[in-house]
Amino acid sequence: MKNPLPSLKTIILVSLAVLSSVLFPAILSAKNIPEIQAPYTWIPVNIDGDLENEVWKDIASSVDDFSVFTDGKPASKKTQALLAYDKQYLYVAFVCHEPKLAELKSDPGIFKGDDVEVFIDPGQSYEYTHVAVNPDGKLYLAWQQGDRKNSAKVAAKKFSDRWQVEMAIPFMNIKMPNPAGMKPLWGINFCRAFPRQSESVTWSPTLSSFHNPARFGVLKGIRELDLQKIYQTQMNAPKEMLTDIQLRADRTFYDAQKQVKAGIRVKETVTLSGKSLRLTLSDRDGKVQVRKECPQILLTNEETLDIGKLPAGDYTLNAEIIEKGKVVSKASKYLAKIDPLEKPENLVRIENGIMHLNGKPHLPMIVWFCAQWDKCKYLSVKDVEDIADKGFTGIMPHWAFFKSELEEFEPAWGKNASDVKSRLRICKETPIDIQNVLDASLKNNLYVAMNIPWIWRAEKLDDDQIRAGGKCILKYRRHPAVMCWLSNDETDGWTDLNRETYRMHKELDPYRPVYLNLIQAVPSNRDAADILSTDPYPIGKTTITKVSHHVDVLRKTIGNNPKQTYWVVLQMFGSPHEKWPRCPNPVEERCMIFLSLNHGAKGFNYFVYHPEITRKETGDKYLSEDLWQSMKELNRQTREMSLPYLVGKDIPNISCRQESIDLAAKEHHGECYIIACNTSEKEVKAEICSPSSPLPQKLSVIYENRDIAPDKGILKDTFSGYAVHIYKFPKGGK
Repeated sequence: MKNPLPSLKTIILVSLAVLSSVLFPAILSAKNIPEIQAPYTWIPVNIDGDLENEVWKDIASSVDDFSVFTDGKPASKKTQALLAYDKQYLYVAFVCHEPKLAELKSDPGIFKGDDVEVFIDPGQSYEYTHVAVNPDGKLYLAWQQGDRKNSAKVAAKKFSDRWQVEMAIPFMNIKMPNPAGMKPLWGINFCRAFPRQSESVTWSPTLSSFHNPARFGVLKGIRELDLQKIYQTQMNAPKEMLTDIQLRADRTFYDAQKQVKAGIRVKETVTLSGKSLRLTLSDRDGKVQVRKECPQILLTNEETLDIGKLPAGDYTLNAEIIEKGKVVSKASKYLAKIDPLEKPENLVRIENGIMHLNGKPHLPMIVWFCAQWDKCKYLSVKDVEDIADKGFTGIMPHWAFFKSELEEFEPAWGKNASDVKSRLRICKETPIDIQNVLDASLKNNLYVAMNIPWIWRAEKLDDDQIRAGGKCILKYRRHPAVMCWLSNDETDGWTDLNRETYRMHKELDPYRPVYLNLIQAVPSNRDAADILSTDPYPIGKTTITKVSHHVDVLRKTIGNNPKQTYWVVLQMFGSPHEKWPRCPNPVEERCMIFLSLNHGAKGFNYFVYHPEITRKETGDKYLSEDLWQSMKELNRQTREMSLPYLVGKDIPNISCRQESIDLAAKEHHGECYIIACNTSEKEVKAEICSPSSPLPQKLSVIYENRDIAPDKGILKDTFSGYAVHIYKFPKGGK
């Protein structure tokens, strides 16, 4: 939706791979998670697709109870999965029955056609490996979305009534957590997609997508492995050097630091005899400001350069291999000296896993301030005022507001966007710029989540892009409306990029948190931001509980880290051309909000704002007027409930037998709250009870202007589709 990565997001969306997850509250209980034993084999397996090897016939474990992943209904076609292992490989096979084999579809991209998929999660860490194969035997292997070089062996074969796949997946190609804290049980799931019938089936029902690690089945019996060796090999795998010399520095942006610490690595094939090393630091005009000669050169070198007296500005760090007075190899890196940043007046901190503004707990409710490209010309300061009027606390500006920046840094921006000329035209047509947005936000008591549009969105950054991104941040980092920096959006597989941009943001602004939004690969990027979020968009596509699944993954990933927090990006749009047929209605939006809060969300980012003309022209296809006007009341309720959720205490032993009801119970300042969300579109009658501490004789149903009296200690109530009831009563009340 938000200017996707062409290859990565296509794979994720088309393969039904938008993450769901964890501790699912009711629809399927823990006993429905199936288990499989991993038998050890000492017999070699020939990977040819025939499955005639005795390992498959006599040793392997087998499962065939596949069902539709969203609702548990039996699959329309029979699928069998088999599994075994030895000290080198995990062996997996599929037998896919197909009565109409002539209609079988093999897509070069795998996920638009028939395929089988296996998800492997050692230690149930949620940092799983995804393997997929199509009927032609084409392989896809990734760690949390990001293609890996691998040595897996696969083969596919077609018969008159079925097609089969055989895999030998090296354990070295399966992402391994640190064995020191690794759980003995593994997660695994077997999946099959038949797009001709719009049906996708799994062995363990995942409820809202294949990528739901908490709903993977349990794999037992993996014992005959040297897990420490596998882990160390993966961690220490050297990256291929494309040149004779590699150069790195401890920072990119230096403020009060007195030295540059440089690391120089020389390719092992380079002969060091008769060679020396020279380091220089040049200014923008190419004039050398600092020079250091190193007569002794090693394969790995660590050197320092004094920069304490250099003025602020752009510099180039050069490392040169010298032989007989001539430069025979050279590497360069952009550096900058910047003025130190004073502590912002509006201080933003993350404490105890919660965002604090000026020392007070804060639940951000921000909105992406962007629209269809052809409607940007209608955006104005009045739209900022409209956002403030609807009770939002913050805003995230669209790239179209960065007029002068994108024009100035067009070459750097153009490396990540193929349609630069069109974007520049849209920038010129947009009546306001980013300075107007910042100033209007400050005037209307809105905070701004700033992002550097597209300049830092590339698998690998060059010096021009780093320079351009740094200049943009330096230009606006002192504005009092800036709350945080969005480093990147939906860059799941680019973990190195995400860590690099996080580091550079902190060098440029050490006071404000850095925010990273992902599609699903949260565990792989846990150290790449202060604020992590994902963007489940279920309305019109899948079950609403996809939202709570995403929040559960975020919560588990962040854990008890007091310096990190997590938000969720909630759907506030429809996009028919991208298969979201309509915008959520106010009841669905309210359900998504409180589902997120029930599962621990610490902030919201709503996608997406559209100006009034778009709302009137397109009705509920993009942003419905009905939903937009309802956001004022929804944000009011969210704000009023924020402190019970953020700092309130959990009330134990509140339960409901109705499977579709998602419950949370909080106590704050002597008031108790039970928040019950109906995750079904159908009306349900529910019974809520508290065995250890009886409910009082009367509870207020806030925001509904009614009271309810429990019957013999059991609260009985009727929930319309997606309804949320919030019951309030004083602590110790009768």
